[in-house]
Amino acid sequence: MKAFTPIIIIALCAGAYYVYLSPAYTEIQALTAKRDQYTGVLEKAKEIGAKRDAILTSYNSIAPDDLDRLKKAIPEKFNPVVFAKYVSGSAAKYGMAVKDVKITYLDIDTGQEVATSAESSYKTMSVGFSVKGTYDQFTKMLKDLESGLYLVDVTSLTLSSDAKTSGASTYNYTVEVHTYSLY
Repeated sequence: MKAFTPIIIIALCAGAYYVYLSPAYTEIQALTAKRDQYTGVLEKAKEIGAKRDAILTSYNSIAPDDLDRLKKAIPEKFNPVVFAKYVSGSAAKYGMAVKDVKITYLDIDTGQEVATSAESSYKTMSVGFSVKGTYDQFTKMLKDLESGLYLVDVTSLTLSSDAKTSGASTYNYTVEVHTYSLY
């Protein structure tokens, strides 16, 4: 029996290894890998939190007047009435009246008209309107729109002579501009 005791002990140890220790060791390795993943996620969350805090600090350091000007340049939400009033005010400064205002929402990627604006970081609106006046009045109005607080891109301009006032240099202008908002 003395000869078999070491063999029985070795067999019991091998059995205990395969029955208990090997599965426990595999589970410990899986849990260690999961812990490392969670630690990585927590570190990434801390980095993102630090970036958020830095951006928030930077945003809060912007003067309220500058923030108002920025919100006017690229408003959070496009208000067609306010924009039409802005264009009309620019035209009225130079003795012209805005007619036939048409506002269309555009897809950012294709430039095609859409019923509602697609999801993106900003939205594009196409605004068309007509004015009647002299070339000098019109160029002054365009410079006023160009240097104003709204971000405006002139995309189309049509010029036609006014047949009723052939002696004076009065023209009919049809303008299409793109303007932008955040949503």
